[in-house]
Amino acid sequence: MKRILLMRPDNREDKAFFEARDYEVMELPLVRYELLALSPEALAELKTSDWLVFTSQRPVESILAHLEPGELKISAVGQKTAEKIESLGFAVDFMPSIATKASFISEWPAPGQKIFYPKSNLADDSLARTLGAKEVVCYEHQEDVANLELLENLINFMALDSVYFTSPSSWQRFYKIYQKHPFPIDIIAIGETTKKAIQADLSVDVLEKEKI
Repeated sequence: MKRILLMRPDNREDKAFFEARDYEVMELPLVRYELLALSPEALAELKTSDWLVFTSQRPVESILAHLEPGELKISAVGQKTAEKIESLGFAVDFMPSIATKASFISEWPAPGQKIFYPKSNLADDSLARTLGAKEVVCYEHQEDVANLELLENLINFMALDSVYFTSPSSWQRFYKIYQKHPFPIDIIAIGETTKKAIQADLSVDVLEKEKI
């Protein structure tokens, strides 16, 4: 049985997915997320926008708590994000054909309209630069120092067969330690952006979760 490492704070669906495929699952979240309250100025920006854009599930509930269904048009990048929005009684008015910001920007159907984008402290400013979106940091990534030390021990003892990556930032945290003591592992990822981030640092075949 192969041992796989999952590094998100909430791995329930991924754990079930890999266990069903005979993996021994290890969970070691490397970050914690802290939601930030909207300032009065940010709330005013939200209320006067035409569109609300989510690229992650994390801020969905806290942001939608300020709105009524139908008050703004809503866009989602990624199926899981869309499902979270819909579970709260809101409609998703636009999704790009591929769950990347590049596809979102190229397919955006409402140029010139006012966009509110709640994002993390690690997100880039591509929506502001290309679409003029009002970007507001509404949640922060905080590293779990104790778990990073445990990860270093796992890598030093080569106690992993596979690692699953769900974002470029998860790869970067792992690679910062792994590059000091590399050994053969299967690298599994979801999303083209994550795959590109991995292959920018390492010449390696990246397995797609959907094809396992």
